[in-house]
Amino acid sequence: MGHLEVRHIDNPAELDDVFRIRHIVFVEGQDVPPDREWDGLDEDAEHIIALSDDIPVGCARIRFPGGKAKLERLAVLSGYQGTGIGSAVMEYLVEYAWKRGVDEIFLHAQLTTLEFYSRFGFSPRGEVFDDANIDHKEMFIVKDRQNVH
Repeated sequence: MGHLEVRHIDNPAELDDVFRIRHIVFVEGQDVPPDREWDGLDEDAEHIIALSDDIPVGCARIRFPGGKAKLERLAVLSGYQGTGIGSAVMEYLVEYAWKRGVDEIFLHAQLTTLEFYSRFGFSPRGEVFDDANIDHKEMFIVKDRQNVH
């Protein structure tokens, strides 16, 4: 892997790239129903893109409901998974959320990704729930990083 850049999108073409990556990873790769993937919340979200040698290979979105940060739609194209791109996107999102002044960051993690998110200080809470026929669990981290269940 060459030069990696993670940042907010800055033009409509990059938003198209983000949507393309999400379609490939979630709709095609995980059989997420299109109407579930395109949930109507993209206009209220900030979108992040990961570029490897200027090629769009990963993405995520972040929203700020109720004064908290919610990380969503983290996706990396299959040929680039395991190369640190997902970690770079997570580091960017967490740092950005803290700079925005939130006290808590949360996400809905597929069960297969719990260990990945725990590496960033996230702890699970609540029961397992189904989202798009995939088992998920909410995970969170609080500002002082002393997660309370």
